[in-house]
Amino acid sequence: MTAPSPAAPSYFRTNTGQWTIAAVFLVVFVALAWLQRVPSVTTANDDATYILLSRSLREGGYNSIHLVGAPIHTKYPPVFPALLAGVSTITGESIDAFATMNIALSVAALALVFATAKRLLPPSVALGALAMGASNPFLQGTSGTVMSEPAFLALIALTAWALSRVPLAPRNIVLACVCVTLAALTRTVGATLVLAVLALLLLERRWRPAAVYGGLIALGIVGTSLWLRSRAMPELAADYITDALTTGDRTSPNPLAMVAGRVVENAPQYAGTLLWVLSFPAIGGTIADNLLWLVVTCIALATGLLLLWGRWKIVPLFALIYGALILAWPWVIGRFLIPMLPLLAVAFLAGVHTLLARWGSRAASTAVIAVVAIVAITGLSRAATKIATRSQCERQHALLSPSCFNADQLSFFAAARYIGDHTSPSAVVVSGNEGTFYYLATRRLVPVDSINARPPGAAADFLRRENVSYAVVNHVSFEDLPLSERLLTACAHLEPAAEFPPRTTVFRVVPSPMAESRACEILKEFRRDAGEFLPQIF
Repeated sequence: MTAPSPAAPSYFRTNTGQWTIAAVFLVVFVALAWLQRVPSVTTANDDATYILLSRSLREGGYNSIHLVGAPIHTKYPPVFPALLAGVSTITGESIDAFATMNIALSVAALALVFATAKRLLPPSVALGALAMGASNPFLQGTSGTVMSEPAFLALIALTAWALSRVPLAPRNIVLACVCVTLAALTRTVGATLVLAVLALLLLERRWRPAAVYGGLIALGIVGTSLWLRSRAMPELAADYITDALTTGDRTSPNPLAMVAGRVVENAPQYAGTLLWVLSFPAIGGTIADNLLWLVVTCIALATGLLLLWGRWKIVPLFALIYGALILAWPWVIGRFLIPMLPLLAVAFLAGVHTLLARWGSRAASTAVIAVVAIVAITGLSRAATKIATRSQCERQHALLSPSCFNADQLSFFAAARYIGDHTSPSAVVVSGNEGTFYYLATRRLVPVDSINARPPGAAADFLRRENVSYAVVNHVSFEDLPLSERLLTACAHLEPAAEFPPRTTVFRVVPSPMAESRACEILKEFRRDAGEFLPQIF
């Protein structure tokens, strides 16, 4: 019997060939992310707040300079503002420079995940996962913003890369512990990565590093918690964890019942969001295709995570702990899935390959490539739609252009500029989205949560006691609805100073109540129509 001749070596099976393909994917990602980058600060509020914190860092502090009294900031961790401070020291506060930094961080994360997956899994899985990430419009869009997800994603990827070799080398453990600490100081949810790393060290019987790092983390958490609580503003949560624990059904004395209720409510929402974030195609007006993709995704993810348990244990550990937290979190936000996206792509495709490997490696790889092609084409088509919309934006005049922002956002920007141009620098304002408002108006604000935490009837006393000069009601944040309810009870103390259609009004606070004020009618109309326009807030 004649032995079969070996297959001719293929350039694309070599290390150089695979990295060449990967480089092409990454270049495509950079181009698409750049074309989708934000033109300015937005009404997300986080971006402006991060920039203001970076200003404070450059001045040697870490203060909420946009709030009255510039208190020490206790909610957002400092690593991402520090990165912005470093960039702005060189380029100034350039939105394009910040977006460039974030795109570079995302590219580094994708490259690290690919490098590790290439060593542990078939080439079709490693390159396919990179293609899914590079073509994903959500990852592209997030990378072009002034948000902390790309920095968090890069630290997750570096940690996963450092812990991908077994047995764990001491230097890799040290590198992972440094990265995971920085991740927790980039986003509070990075605490899940800390738990995953500690669990891995225990499973690998690395008792001493687990004890040392666990002890240091425990001391750090206790010390930081006490420090944050001692400096938190009255009636406001010191951090996200405190905020989450005090949010929800306060009539339920059983915290387990509250968490279980959140999981039951959040799971279906995240299931649908996961399909959309991973860019699976959907047929409008039907649910059969979504259910099919959901079943396939769940089976493939479970299989892939089980496979990775034996090859890359930190990934399933982190996925399970992170997933459990966001399911129990009081808010369902699609971008919470972004930091997991490259690793989920690896697990999903590894599962597809494993499930079909019984028909041969070639058949399994062909199926992986087919799935990746479907997902990538869907992602690229959605990215093209976003780019077409973004390309119409007049970037030089973004805050004035209806091609860049919707009417409510533009009216919010206009109100902030009005306050900045027509009021005393000492004026005190209450408004939602305080960071963005201060960025545009340079007028300090009383936190909107401070007034919203009080009963509606206490609004007039609050405005007087806090020396509030102006109150702004608009339609770009959920805080505006409870704020409008409180201002309505104090409407006799308000007079309209300026109105910006469709739904933004600047009210001047007057010292003595008026017999009749048009502010009352404006606020009544705002409250009456709230149910109609509330779903539009994003």
